[in-house]
Amino acid sequence: MGGSAVQSDSSETQDNVGFLDSLQQINEYFGLQEKMAVIQQSASDHPIAALFLMVTIVMCSLPLFCFFTFVFVFTIFGFTGFVVFEGVVLTLSSILLVGALFVMGLLSFGLFTFSFSWNMVNQVSTKFPLPECVTARLPDRTNKDKEM
Repeated sequence: MGGSAVQSDSSETQDNVGFLDSLQQINEYFGLQEKMAVIQQSASDHPIAALFLMVTIVMCSLPLFCFFTFVFVFTIFGFTGFVVFEGVVLTLSSILLVGALFVMGLLSFGLFTFSFSWNMVNQVSTKFPLPECVTARLPDRTNKDKEM
């Protein structure tokens, strides 16, 4: 466990060293250190112009900053809204599915129970005929069966 943590730390260090080496090569290729020293010297020599340039750059970048903030915030709102909407839809559909399965289970259980009970009553009634006192009170079906 400790070995893998050390390996990942060393790979991150190697990545950082590679990135820093790339930055160093870019710095040397374009001579950025020398150009930055010239800009600092110029800003020290002409502070009013440097202040004007800085304010101009900040004021020109303000609309871009507002635009990118707007895009970022509404992208986050859009994804969050989508996730919330999908969560509500999945929750409601899950509730409907569980309800439908529960109703179908009750109906199938009721149908099974009814058919089982019906078969039991028919089997018992054919094996054990009704007593005379009960059959005497029942209407005569033999005449009705012949008429049909």
